[in-house]
Amino acid sequence: MRLRRLSPLLAASTLAACRADQPRAAGRAPGLSPESIAAASRALRPNPLADDRLHTHQGGPLCNRTDVRDLTPFRQEMPQFPKEDLAARPTFDCKPGPDGRALRLQAIGEKNGWVDSVLVFAAWSAPRPIQVLRLDEGEQPALGADFLQGVDLNRDGWMDVKVGRFWGATGNEIYDVFMYDSDRGAFVRDTVLSEDSHIDPVERRPCVRTGSVFGHAGLLHSHEELCWIDGRWTETWSESQVDLPARGRSADYRYQRTTRKRLPGGRYTTRIDTLDRGEASHFTPPRGSEVP
Repeated sequence: MRLRRLSPLLAASTLAACRADQPRAAGRAPGLSPESIAAASRALRPNPLADDRLHTHQGGPLCNRTDVRDLTPFRQEMPQFPKEDLAARPTFDCKPGPDGRALRLQAIGEKNGWVDSVLVFAAWSAPRPIQVLRLDEGEQPALGADFLQGVDLNRDGWMDVKVGRFWGATGNEIYDVFMYDSDRGAFVRDTVLSEDSHIDPVERRPCVRTGSVFGHAGLLHSHEELCWIDGRWTETWSESQVDLPARGRSADYRYQRTTRKRLPGGRYTTRIDTLDRGEASHFTPPRGSEVP
């Protein structure tokens, strides 16, 4: 039985900081109006490598975002961390598979809303989309977040798409996932990985690792490894840590860690440990290079 995490009703609180080029006194920078800041935040710039522009790579390993937003005004005055203007249709050029063809993806949404859908174009210059990927309700991505990624999750040689929907206050990152079906020539929503958190591909294996944190300053959490076996995701390893009834004071909390591992032949072994607070582990995002 696959371990399930708690429902991702998360507070939309992604915090970040932008480096200021020069120290400044508190208050409004001279000569900058809210209108000029808003206009600059929407401006598209052609060179993603300039120091005064947002130049972190976006799009995952198989896509590259082709529009870049100028962050200069926000380094001088930042009343709140800027968000993506999805009405501007952030665009990603992708190389999805071994046939060498190109795809273009466009994220669609309201100016102050979440990613409502992703348009899939058969070529970088195609005028009309060949597919529309519909997403569930989410939250607006922060400017610069790698919210749309092209990545081969099951190592079949074809690009899959994961789109961020929530960035919770506890550190969770919730995604919708669309796997590419080469027989149908289309992306199909993955009902196993969609709404999972921290989906990270495993190096050199057709597997992914996921992880969610629930509370107690990171002491309540779960991790899972899923591998692509016979055309579907199968749990090969999982670990969850939950709290047990306290013995009087919060410092006396105990925790239960449950670990499951798939054995050859499809059988599972389960280990349950009871831990004091000092023995319990804190949540860390899963990494595909780590061995559970």
